[in-house]
Amino acid sequence: MKIFLFFVLLHLLNFINGITLLSEEKALLSIKSAITHDPQNYLSSWNTTTHHCSWPFITCSSSSSSSVISLDISGLNLTGILSPDIGSLTHLQNLNIAENSFSDPIPPSLSLLTQLRYLNLSYNDFTTFPSTFSSLKKLTILDILSNNFTGLLPLSVVEMSELRYLDLGGNHFYGEVPPEYGQWENLEYLSFSWRNYYYLDYVDYNNIFSGGIPPELGNLTKLTTLYGSICNFSGKIPTELGKLKKLEVLSFSWNTLSGGLPFELGSMKSLKHMDFSHNMLSGVIPESYSLLQNITDFHLTGNNLHGSIPDFIGDFPELEYLSLGWNNFTGSIPPKLGTNGRLLRVDIEHNNLTGSLPVSLCKGDRLQILYVSDNRLIGPIPESLGSCKSLEEVAMGNNFLNGSIPKGLFGLPNISVIGFNDNHLTGLCFDESTTHLFSVNLWTLDLSNNQLTGELPASIGNFSNLRYLSLDGNKFIGSIPPEISKCQALLELDLSSNQFSGEIPNEITGNKSICNLENIHTLRLSNNILTGDIPRCLGNTGTGLRTLFLQSNKLNGTIPANFLKSCDLLTYLDLSDNQLEGVLPKSLSKCQRLELLNVGSNRLTGKFPPWLDNLPHLKVFNVRYNAFYGPITSSPKVKHPFSMLQIMDLSNNNFCGKLPRRYIKNFAAMYNMNESGVGSPQYMEDTIDHPYSMVLTVNGLQQRYEKLIVTMSVFDISNNNFTGQIPDAIGGLRSLRNLNLSHNLLTGNIPPSIGKLSLLDGLDLSSNRLTGRIPQELVSLTFVGVFNVSNNLLEGPIPRGKNFDTYSVDSYKGNPKLCGQPLPECGDKYPKVIINYSHNNTTKDDTSILSMSEIIMMGFCSGVLVGLAWGYCMFSIGKPFWFIRLANKMEFVLLDLFDEYFGRRGRTTRQRKN
Repeated sequence: MKIFLFFVLLHLLNFINGITLLSEEKALLSIKSAITHDPQNYLSSWNTTTHHCSWPFITCSSSSSSSVISLDISGLNLTGILSPDIGSLTHLQNLNIAENSFSDPIPPSLSLLTQLRYLNLSYNDFTTFPSTFSSLKKLTILDILSNNFTGLLPLSVVEMSELRYLDLGGNHFYGEVPPEYGQWENLEYLSFSWRNYYYLDYVDYNNIFSGGIPPELGNLTKLTTLYGSICNFSGKIPTELGKLKKLEVLSFSWNTLSGGLPFELGSMKSLKHMDFSHNMLSGVIPESYSLLQNITDFHLTGNNLHGSIPDFIGDFPELEYLSLGWNNFTGSIPPKLGTNGRLLRVDIEHNNLTGSLPVSLCKGDRLQILYVSDNRLIGPIPESLGSCKSLEEVAMGNNFLNGSIPKGLFGLPNISVIGFNDNHLTGLCFDESTTHLFSVNLWTLDLSNNQLTGELPASIGNFSNLRYLSLDGNKFIGSIPPEISKCQALLELDLSSNQFSGEIPNEITGNKSICNLENIHTLRLSNNILTGDIPRCLGNTGTGLRTLFLQSNKLNGTIPANFLKSCDLLTYLDLSDNQLEGVLPKSLSKCQRLELLNVGSNRLTGKFPPWLDNLPHLKVFNVRYNAFYGPITSSPKVKHPFSMLQIMDLSNNNFCGKLPRRYIKNFAAMYNMNESGVGSPQYMEDTIDHPYSMVLTVNGLQQRYEKLIVTMSVFDISNNNFTGQIPDAIGGLRSLRNLNLSHNLLTGNIPPSIGKLSLLDGLDLSSNRLTGRIPQELVSLTFVGVFNVSNNLLEGPIPRGKNFDTYSVDSYKGNPKLCGQPLPECGDKYPKVIINYSHNNTTKDDTSILSMSEIIMMGFCSGVLVGLAWGYCMFSIGKPFWFIRLANKMEFVLLDLFDEYFGRRGRTTRQRKN
């Protein structure tokens, strides 16, 4: 360290010898001239017509010398550099240039300001921290927050022995925090990061350290504030931090800290703010934390903590913010939580909490945020929340809450978010006594998947600022009130899966049409009893409509010819399971972002529309159970039609002609779909947390998939009149999960290439006119659970091995020339491969060959060893299922084999003796 100081002083002396100090006035004018952009002309009055001590942003001493002691040009949006002549202001004590756009270099002459006590360079564009700053011995405050400083943390600041405030956050420092940073005797504030969650948006502008929190920081006994969030700190929380008896703020959120919460932190009785949220901490909340009686903010969200939430947390007299969400806490919520009358925010969502909600959460009428969703809470919602005038957001979804919604809740003056989805709430949702009390500030109302009843009142239109309305999955009845069109701010409307009846509001003349929702991007009215036509004006709801679900109603008429004429963003369109007639309008070809088009189970007719080739992003196309007819033709103008398609269901129509070879060759998504297999399954979603569902015929059964996995791939053309052979190219669709070509007029052989479809779990080729043998290559389809080639003209032996040893007679019936298990044996027409067991004609060259008994015994012994290991693995995971069923038959196969061989060997021996 002494050698380092020697070189710093030597450099400083060399610099001083080469500098000429200016008068303060000239130095200030030089500072002004180095500023290249002053948008508001704040410094225009800096000129020689008046004394420099009268210039704005400058403070001079009251002594006769009138020396400049303060220069504060912060927040003026200035651009430029800091003039080297600033070193001439030798009496300067306060320098603040924060919130501008000053850039390098920081002049070395700044180190001449030895009287400097306050230096604020924050929110600029500096990159290099000067080592000469170590000469600023009297500096008590150094703030360099939000610059572009890079490199290791500077050791020169350790020489500023009088420091009380040091902010290094929002830069690009790296490496370990030096243990020397535990040497300051007077330091009260130390920050390595941004101060609050707002700055998470600037996570790319933060220090990224290696290693852990230095235990030496526990020596900073006067420290009151310590920030270290979003800095990549790892390892355990040092127990030495418990020595910081004066500490009031301790924040190390969004790091990778591990281990448990140190017991010793409970001795920091001055602590008001503790934040270790979004780390990898485990264990329980220590009992010693009951001593933190001054705590106001307690944040542990996003860790792996478990156990119960201690009751003493409900006894904290000053508690205002409690964040314990996204952990593994069990047990009940502390019953006294809220009795202190000071709670502002409670976030305990995504745990395994049970029991009921405390009744005193809003005591004191200060509660603003209440998040308790995704737990196992039971009982009613406290009625007191209906009169909690301070409440702004309440989220209780995914619990087991019952009873009714507290009266007055919808009319709270500050309420903006209400989320009671996925519970067991009952009763009238909107009664006559509350419908006129709707808050104009409400912008999210989610009551989905409960058992709420009643009609939707006309006063729903009073929610003038409502953006998200989800009432799906309840028991609402009656018609959809036209007044809902007054909710002009609506972005998402979901009334699906109720018992709404009547027509979709379409009163054009009275401005009471659902088409007046010009900002709507998601409209779901599916699974109701709606009748009438699809409103012709739906295509004019603006250009932002992305999702339109009208399936499973009783809508009739035709799909409007000008439907969605401005559908630039439309991505999901489902009109299935209605009574629609006519043809698919060509105007849908303008919906270039369309990923899902489902019009199945209607009465639509017409030929296959070749303009569908123009939809480059289409992933799901379903026209099942309609009256489409004719051959499948493609547009020669489109080079790669349906390249993104994963699900094509043309079943139960009147299509004819040959299978569409050109389409099959261009199903690029079915050829090579990404199968990562890592993490939780991903589902097709039209919006966040809203998986798309659809009815498909898979493995011979018609079923609704409530969630479609993103890798689902289906090709179903069953129950049509297709002719010709199955294209060999179909074997290239290696991501295919289900292939159904049944009930057509297909001829020729089954392509052996189908054996390459390794992910296939359902194959149905039944009820065609296929000939020839079943290819041996199909034995490799180890995941096929349902295999059906019945009612064809197939012949020859059924392949043996793997899944083929498990299929029943139903898979093969209606093929008179097929034979072999489970059908009758083939006999002499299709002889088996016979092994010669006779030793009578053994030649000299054969004497070295192992006998059959030796071969069998060697195979048996090695097979037992391999089989035991493989069997243990297979049975422990339960896959593949064909092996489980095959194991039940292996005993009988082995017995038959030994009986056949040793029985024959015995008979041969007896014949020789005779």
